[in-house]
Amino acid sequence: MQYSNIMKKVRRKIYNLSKDIGDKIGIDLPYYVENGFWATIGQVIQIVVGILLSVVLARFTSEKILGQYNFLISILTIFSIISLPGINVSLLRSVARKKHGTYKKAVKFSFLWSLAGLPLTLLIGAYYYFYDEQIIGIGIFVAAIFSPLIFPFASWDSLYQGQSKFSISTYFNSIKTVIIAGFVSVSIFFGKDNLILIFISYLASNTFTNLLFYYLSFKHIKNDDIENSWKKSSYKLSLIAVISLIYDHADKIIIGVFFEPEKLAVYSIAVSIIIYLRTAIKMLIRVIMPKLFAADKELLQNILRKYIVKFFVVLILGSIVFYFLLPFVITILYSTKYENSVFYAQIYLISIPATGLVMFLQNYLIAFNSETLMIKVKLIFTVLNLLLYILLIPYFGIFGAVVSSIIYYYMLLFVFSYYAYKK
Repeated sequence: MQYSNIMKKVRRKIYNLSKDIGDKIGIDLPYYVENGFWATIGQVIQIVVGILLSVVLARFTSEKILGQYNFLISILTIFSIISLPGINVSLLRSVARKKHGTYKKAVKFSFLWSLAGLPLTLLIGAYYYFYDEQIIGIGIFVAAIFSPLIFPFASWDSLYQGQSKFSISTYFNSIKTVIIAGFVSVSIFFGKDNLILIFISYLASNTFTNLLFYYLSFKHIKNDDIENSWKKSSYKLSLIAVISLIYDHADKIIIGVFFEPEKLAVYSIAVSIIIYLRTAIKMLIRVIMPKLFAADKELLQNILRKYIVKFFVVLILGSIVFYFLLPFVITILYSTKYENSVFYAQIYLISIPATGLVMFLQNYLIAFNSETLMIKVKLIFTVLNLLLYILLIPYFGIFGAVVSSIIYYYMLLFVFSYYAYKK
């Protein structure tokens, strides 16, 4: 009882202090302090569990299995394009505007699109099975079957994010991450050289958690109101999401096509650290997304002018710290057989400051309903990035992929900054 009273007093003091500071600088600081706590907890759990799973994969499977597993994960993620992934952002914005009836309609719409794309994914699996590598073909067949159940029903998180229920979102996402990691780890210990068993355990656990949390989310739907423009906006935002997905996974697919799986394993370990850093930044930015979407133009411009440069400096300083930590982190976690990953990860850190600002500016522009602008910009630069991948990866391997990614993010940063300040 005494402990509870102490915690209440501490929370009240933190609230009062953050409110006083927020009133002076013109933002709802208590909102960010409270929800930033949940975002931080969610980041820590997902990053820690993700690292532990990658350590298990790296230490208890061969470089070949790790490379093939990452190749299949990239193929599966590309399949999510068919489910119109931009629906999640459109849904988040609709829920933030109290249009909860959009939720079930959006999930059903995404599911039907996933089913429509099933024959295409099966054809890709058939190509690999008969003309390339049989084990990869089987993996793609399995991914094609599970993908309509994985991606559409993951929209439960957008409902909670739009309602600013970050504690629930963090709780369910943490459970999901732990369950998936647990199933994959168990499958590794029972059949460390059985790629299909490992991959099915990932797919099945992912499907189960999404379906469960989708069902549990129904009680949080407060009305049947539907935003009229959600479908049109979903198409536009899906183009943006497709462009991002292609960028995020084209490098692994191209490396997997041109080189042996062992090389893809080295690259995957190098970029995994960078991906965890991106995830941390992305989840922090997601905390402010409902506020951005609901804010007026003057407040948005005030936030941009006051904090964008400071945010960039913090990202640079963080990248410098990680540069010196990476040699110890990678060899301790993944063993010396992946020490070649250190060099590539250190170079890749150059992209982090630009990545963070691009994530923020993208949501800033979405708040201004600038989806069409972003589609054009990201489409142009993603095509340029893919050309760089195709030109550089076959000749320079992993180094070519890393350099291409760095160029891509700084080009986006320059263009997004230009249009954001024009607003």
